[in-house]
Amino acid sequence: MKESDLYLLLKRFLESQNYEVKGEVENCEVVAVRGTESPVNLYLFLLLPVP
Repeated sequence: MKESDLYLLLKRFLESQNYEVKGEVENCEVVAVRGTESPVNLYLFLLLPVP
């Protein structure tokens, strides 16, 4: 699985919740906006970095 595979799943889910979803916006991998709410900024990881 690649991060791009995660993007499509996440985009579909957020759109089902009435968010407008954009990928690769400035320093964010995913930005979701709904109405006048604050934007949701997301970063996609296949593995969580654990120290």
